[in-house]
Amino acid sequence: MIAGRQLRQETAVATAAILLLLLLITMAVRLSGYLADAASGRLDPGVLGWLILLRIPDFLILLTPLAFFVALLLTLARWRRDAELVVLYAAGLTPGWLLRCTLLAALPWCLLLVLLSHHLAPVSKATLAELMAQQRGVLALGHLIPGRFQVLGGAARVAWVGSVDPDGGRLADVFLLQQHDAERSLITARSGRLERSAVSGARVLALADGRRYRIDSIEQAPHSTAFTRSLQQVDPEPVATGAVESQRFLELWRGADPGMRAELHWRLLLPLLPVLLTLVALLLFGRPGTAVPGQRFLLAAGSFLGLLLLLTAGRGLVETGRLDAMWALWVPLLGIAGAALLLWTRAGWRLWSWRR
Repeated sequence: MIAGRQLRQETAVATAAILLLLLLITMAVRLSGYLADAASGRLDPGVLGWLILLRIPDFLILLTPLAFFVALLLTLARWRRDAELVVLYAAGLTPGWLLRCTLLAALPWCLLLVLLSHHLAPVSKATLAELMAQQRGVLALGHLIPGRFQVLGGAARVAWVGSVDPDGGRLADVFLLQQHDAERSLITARSGRLERSAVSGARVLALADGRRYRIDSIEQAPHSTAFTRSLQQVDPEPVATGAVESQRFLELWRGADPGMRAELHWRLLLPLLPVLLTLVALLLFGRPGTAVPGQRFLLAAGSFLGLLLLLTAGRGLVETGRLDAMWALWVPLLGIAGAALLLWTRAGWRLWSWRR
């Protein structure tokens, strides 16, 4: 039907526009944080673009349901304001027609969430974890700033160099303070050079003509040891490839860990959010012919935030093993969907209208 196609097209265009706007705002906010890390020496400026691109699937998973919900609310509000729904109902269409049209409008975004949550997001998260692990290690020599203390590898290592030759991979006047488990040490050297280990193939920093001070406590004097050559590992430890967020669907299905079960059910319910939000939007706006107060938009926003908080809290309880995934995630979701469908019936609508 032409009216149904027009409703779906208008909702799709509005969803795409809102999603693009929200994505640009989110990327700008995230980029500002990455720029601050790059300015402080924690990130290589050359990888900022890759970091943002790898975060896009994760952003889209959270923003797509919100964009569709807002777009559907705006579309229904315009159709009610222009009395288009009233005319269509007067022509013989039923509330079931509106329900079918809005559910069909939600179907493409459900499929997009399936693609993102089951395919693109795990791959991007695995790549992002490897990239961030490299950045948590010692930065390339070309990004070390002479005469400035820099935190490398989180709070476990602090470096200071007098001069840097990035082309030749040489450092002069090296100061390195690091902590491994409970052992703290201070290393000073006249020079250093970036090399590749012949055994492991990892990058190592070869320090020459220096001293190593072992710091046990503030009260005790440090133990000093001179060296002519010392090798310090540059590349971080191998990244664990079994992170829950980066695992495939079948791996999560076979897993029995609470974190894996929470991730599995989270991916299963994400594509259903547009359908649930469609029912919530129809309930908030009521049947055609009734006025839509402005407070209804605030109620819609509160409903969306409340749903996200409920699902996020349920996922946290599943990850800690306090609740089963069915009770923590699916029961609230199915309860809201069942209540919405019940209120969509004729008797339910009379009760809902009376309570308003």
